[in-house]
Amino acid sequence: MDEPLPVPKQTITPEDGLSGWVLLHFDVDAQGLVVAPQVMDHCAWTQGSEECADSPSTVFDHAALRAVAKSRYKPRVEGGVNVGVFGVMSRIAFQMEE
Repeated sequence: MDEPLPVPKQTITPEDGLSGWVLLHFDVDAQGLVVAPQVMDHCAWTQGSEECADSPSTVFDHAALRAVAKSRYKPRVEGGVNVGVFGVMSRIAFQMEE
């Protein structure tokens, strides 16, 4: 995912001015579906600062997990057979829309 996802509107208001990222770890099965996503790290900060804030750092976790759960990947093919991929890491960024 190259472009930052919009901040989940139901959770954050523009007045909060939060942006951040979530680092996820998951496997991809032979059909290209995400399996067992887990949050490995996260960071959230207020507008004007890029230092991780302690209290809101988990605010994007649920949205990141939902986004990656909806993702589909092209399966790896070995010997003409689709196989799963283990230990995929993905960082999802959230940026307040202006």
